[in-house]
Amino acid sequence: MSRSSSAKQHWRTRLLRVAAVVALPLWTVGSVFVIGQLLVVAIIAGSLPQLGIKAGTIDQTVALMVTSLMVYAVGLAVLLIEPFAIRRLSWRQIRDMLGLSRWIRFKDLVAAVAGWAGYLLLVIVLANLVALFVTQIDINEVQEIGFQTNGPLLDKLYAGIVLVLAAPIVEEIVFRGYLQGNLRRLMPWWLAGIITSLVFGVVHGQVNVGIDTFLLSMVACYLRERTGAIYGGIGLHMIKNGIAYYLLFWAPPWLIQLLGA
Repeated sequence: MSRSSSAKQHWRTRLLRVAAVVALPLWTVGSVFVIGQLLVVAIIAGSLPQLGIKAGTIDQTVALMVTSLMVYAVGLAVLLIEPFAIRRLSWRQIRDMLGLSRWIRFKDLVAAVAGWAGYLLLVIVLANLVALFVTQIDINEVQEIGFQTNGPLLDKLYAGIVLVLAAPIVEEIVFRGYLQGNLRRLMPWWLAGIITSLVFGVVHGQVNVGIDTFLLSMVACYLRERTGAIYGGIGLHMIKNGIAYYLLFWAPPWLIQLLGA
């Protein structure tokens, strides 16, 4: 191969990598949170009249839970159209890309607990730095989660299904699985982790929440790199969301006051 053709091949490879770095985050977010939501809205709007159900008669918490679970399921299905239909990867190759090529092991549980401890330390340090030097950001701004925290028992359980179970599993498959798994083939893990974490933080829509979720994602990306799977990240995500869920929905007032102090 001549030097000129080799140089052209080199630049072609670099351009393809740049295109992938732009296209992969766009497809990740667009497939799950845009196309997935639009499809779910269309499905619900088309099915309710057929079932003789009026939208105003449905319990809001039940509707939010069902809609959230449908968006996760439909969005994940749309996301995986790309590797199945375009790249025509085998199921084994897709499981490897998603970090699901093996069964969960005890070391994944240990990694999840250790990762949560590291994430908590990072959050505490960064929160204090932000409070000192970036006073325009309200690090304690309440995150809008959609669910009523003072509702009846069933409403709290519905919220737990979405926040503690479904969200960590699907979001880890989408971000630390699909997005990081594809970016990792093009660049070092830390750079793939930064891009993945920036996208993950942005989709949460609040600056303070974005900072928190960026750190969570970086730790989860590291856990995938170390363990070869996303189970540690799923466990970390469940621990983090589980603690937040308890504090929001179940914790007694005296504990909230103690932690606030």
